Amino acid sequence: MKSIVIIDDHPAICIAIRSTLEKSGEFKVVLESDNGIDALEYLRKNDVDLVILDLELPRLDGFEIMKRIRAAELSTKVLFLSAKNENIYAIRALKSGAHGFIGKGKNMNDIFQAVKMVLSGYSFFPESIMQGLADGKKEKSTPVFKSLSNRELMIARLLADGQSNLEIGLALSISNKTVSTYKIRIFQKLNINSIIELASHVKENDFN
Repeated sequence: MKSIVIIDDHPAICIAIRSTLEKSGEFKVVLESDNGIDALEYLRKNDVDLVILDLELPRLDGFEIMKRIRAAELSTKVLFLSAKNENIYAIRALKSGAHGFIGKGKNMNDIFQAVKMVLSGYSFFPESIMQGLADGKKEKSTPVFKSLSNRELMIARLLADGQSNLEIGLALSISNKTVSTYKIRIFQKLNINSIIELASHVKENDFN
C-alpha cells in the first residue's frame, strides 16, 4: 500500500482526498498537515511515497517546501494541488522538480488518477503545458514576471492582496526586514514604485 502525505490548510479538501484515496484500498494517508514545517519534520523521519502539496500555505509556501524536499534528497514524489492559474504555476512546479500539478477545480476521480499516474512513474501536468513544451513554446508569463523567483512571486501576490509586511512575515515565518528586502527587489524587477502598480500588474497578468 502506497503512503501519502497531504499538505493543505483546507480541512474539507483533505477529508475528501483521504476518503477518495483510501476507499480504493491502494493508498494510505499517513499524515494530513496544514503547514510545511510540521510535514517536513515527518518526511525527514519517515519514508513516504507521495506528497500532495498545496501552493499557498502558512509558514512555508509550496515552492519552498518543494525546495527543501529536494535539498534533503528525500525520495518522495510530489504532486502539486492548487487553485491558482495552471498556465502560470504548473510550469513553475515542473521546473521546481515536482512530478505533477492538478487544479483544485478538478473532480476527485481526476485527482485519484493523477495520484495513480505519478506513483506509477509518470508525470502529470496539464496537457496544454506539456504540449507547449513539446512545441517549444515559452512559459505563459510576461518577461517581467518571469524574472521573479517563486518566493518573490508568492510575496508579490500577497502584497498585491493588501497584506502588510508584518502579516506576510508572520504567514511565511520570515522577518519583517526580509519581507521589506523582497519588496524592494520585486519593485526593482518590475520597475514599479507602489503597491497599486503591483496589484495592477498581478491582475493584468492573471497571477491570482
